[in-house]
Amino acid sequence: MYDVVVVGGGPAGYVAAIKAAMLGGNVAIVEADKFGGTCLNRGCIPTKIYTENVEMLEAMKQFSKRGISVNIEGQDIKKAIKYKNRVTKKLVAGVEGLLKSHGVDLFKTKATVKNANNVVLESGEILSTNSVIIATGAKTCKTDTKGIVTSTEAIDLEEIPETMAIIGSDFIAIEFAEIFNSRGSKVTIVSCDDEILIDIDRELATTLKKILAKKGIEILTSEKVDKFIEDDDKVIVKLADKEVKVDKVLLASGREANLNGLENLGVKKENGFVSVNDNMETSIKGIYAVGDVTGIDMTAHAAFTMGEVAAQNAMGRKVKFKGQASPKCLYTVPQVASVGLTEDEAIKSYNIKIGKFSLAANGKALTESATDGFVKVIADQKYGEILGVHIIGKNATELVNEAAILKALEVPVDEAADIIFAHPTISEVLKEALADVDNNSIHTPNK
Repeated sequence: MYDVVVVGGGPAGYVAAIKAAMLGGNVAIVEADKFGGTCLNRGCIPTKIYTENVEMLEAMKQFSKRGISVNIEGQDIKKAIKYKNRVTKKLVAGVEGLLKSHGVDLFKTKATVKNANNVVLESGEILSTNSVIIATGAKTCKTDTKGIVTSTEAIDLEEIPETMAIIGSDFIAIEFAEIFNSRGSKVTIVSCDDEILIDIDRELATTLKKILAKKGIEILTSEKVDKFIEDDDKVIVKLADKEVKVDKVLLASGREANLNGLENLGVKKENGFVSVNDNMETSIKGIYAVGDVTGIDMTAHAAFTMGEVAAQNAMGRKVKFKGQASPKCLYTVPQVASVGLTEDEAIKSYNIKIGKFSLAANGKALTESATDGFVKVIADQKYGEILGVHIIGKNATELVNEAAILKALEVPVDEAADIIFAHPTISEVLKEALADVDNNSIHTPNK
């Protein structure tokens, strides 16, 4: 008899299993594929290996002006894939090792959740339990049309397409646009939305759009795909009033909940995702759901926290998931990251004040030839509450963690601006932006 059975071994699932075991639970975890889930095997880790290559290539363009001579011969894609596979294999082994070290029983098979007390394995074996945590994740939408791939297949493409259309304009689409652009593909982004990256601050999205355009990435917005047409070795993307003919099409326009093994469970769903309350409990008592299958926040770091919350509640504690200070990160060059409300969101409920500071005025950024970008801080006019921080520039995905800490701890903007930051660092851009909210930035010209 188990205290908790976790179904799914991705970021949300393996963290939930470990947390429950740390609380003294007898825990089992069932994974039909590879431990680590989409993030580790097919998502954030593999793509970050490739976007790191993009960043290295961008840095090399600065070498000559810095007195460094180097010959760039391009990318060996097969070697890049092998390197990616070595890294993911090591991390998968690490996850399995962690689970075993905490005494979690591992089952590598498919499973069906019958109810809160019974999980049936493909072999017919029944795992009896007090609670179930569903962490089955999400999956890509597939098509059988020749020449069309999903992100799962795109990470292992050995041949570089001369031309590629990417359908979608969220984080996955934009990162892959940079990856294939760096490999020499002529990339066209096709989005049905009015703008790219509709979930981030407009000023950041507009700035990044201009940078992508300078790199030769074509962006078509407000364009709905009518159909795909196979044309010998090409694919024609038929739009309302134009056609885009390419070698490959990457579908990056959304993911859907993976409900395999939950077909007859009867949990409440919304827009195809499993509904949960603040405790991560579903409509069925004793059954929790975490990570991408809920559709709440499809990032690995949010999944980690959801897993911990669900595990604690399954083990008898009362904990709520709080995602207000969960960062959003985009690993382009330059990087984009944010936490909290966008400017458009903030003005709906608050009288706001804004501070900004450019990387072009930062000493460390100048030493690294990384002057593209800025930090933008949005605060409440009355109390100085930090409502949102939005960053575009080098190390943005690291810098946003400092902003998330300030927001989570509810540090007022004036007190945050008084914190001593090390010099010279790119982090100082955050300090200056915080100070600029109240016109106190020392390194901003007098307004």
